Amino acid sequence: MSKINGLTSKAEVIDFLRKIELPVYRMAFHILQSEEAAMEASRKALIEIYVQADKHGGDMKGIAWIKKIVVHICMDEYRIKNVRTCR
Repeated sequence: MSKINGLTSKAEVIDFLRKIELPVYRMAFHILQSEEAAMEASRKALIEIYVQADKHGGDMKGIAWIKKIVVHICMDEYRIKNVRTCR
């Protein structure tokens, strides 16, 4: 079980992920300017946040760490989109 911001029970982690779901989507939409791409990026980001929670050593504040994950995934989505349209 991943531990996020001191949350240890499955219900607490799920509630936390639901709480940040909309802000993560909004950030992804702001970056990608596409509803479909933002939905895909936010889904990937939430999964990555859950998976990487144990490895997050607290060297960055939680919100900065989440933003970094979202931005990097959005950059990947943007690259994928541009490669598809260039061919």
